[in-house]
Amino acid sequence: MGEDRKVSLEQRDDVQEAAKERLRDAQWTDGTIAGVRRAAHGQGH
Repeated sequence: MGEDRKVSLEQRDDVQEAAKERLRDAQWTDGTIAGVRRAAHGQGH
Protein backbone atom coordinates (compact mmCIF):
# COMPACT_ATOMS: atom_id res chain seq x y z
CA MET A 1 0.00 0.00 0.00
CA GLY A 2 3.03 2.24 0.14
CA GLU A 3 6.53 2.53 1.48
CA ASP A 4 5.41 3.93 4.84
CA ARG A 5 2.59 1.44 5.50
CA LYS A 6 3.23 -2.26 5.21
CA VAL A 7 0.15 -4.47 5.43
CA SER A 8 -0.46 -8.11 4.71
CA LEU A 9 -2.31 -9.13 1.57
CA GLU A 10 -5.29 -10.07 3.73
CA GLN A 11 -5.35 -6.62 5.34
CA ARG A 12 -5.00 -4.94 1.95
CA ASP A 13 -7.95 -6.89 0.58
CA ASP A 14 -10.01 -5.96 3.65
CA VAL A 15 -9.23 -2.24 3.21
CA GLN A 16 -10.07 -2.37 -0.49
CA GLU A 17 -13.31 -4.21 0.18
CA ALA A 18 -14.36 -1.58 2.73
CA ALA A 19 -14.06 1.18 0.13
CA LYS A 20 -15.07 -0.67 -3.04
CA GLU A 21 -18.85 -0.18 -3.01
CA ARG A 22 -18.70 3.55 -2.33
CA LEU A 23 -15.98 4.14 -4.89
CA ARG A 24 -17.93 2.16 -7.49
CA ASP A 25 -20.84 4.57 -6.91
CA ALA A 26 -18.43 7.54 -7.33
CA GLN A 27 -18.72 8.44 -3.64
CA TRP A 28 -15.06 9.42 -3.56
CA THR A 29 -14.91 11.08 -0.15
CA ASP A 30 -16.95 8.40 1.62
CA GLY A 31 -14.98 5.63 -0.10
CA THR A 32 -11.67 7.17 0.91
CA ILE A 33 -12.82 7.61 4.51
CA ALA A 34 -14.06 4.00 4.66
CA GLY A 35 -10.70 2.72 3.41
CA VAL A 36 -8.70 4.88 5.81
CA ARG A 37 -10.84 3.84 8.78
CA ARG A 38 -10.47 0.16 7.93
CA ALA A 39 -6.71 0.56 7.50
CA ALA A 40 -6.40 2.36 10.83
CA HIS A 41 -8.46 -0.32 12.54
CA GLY A 42 -6.21 -3.00 11.04
CA GLN A 43 -3.13 -1.21 12.38
CA GLY A 44 -4.53 -1.14 15.92
CA HIS A 45 -5.61 2.51 15.92
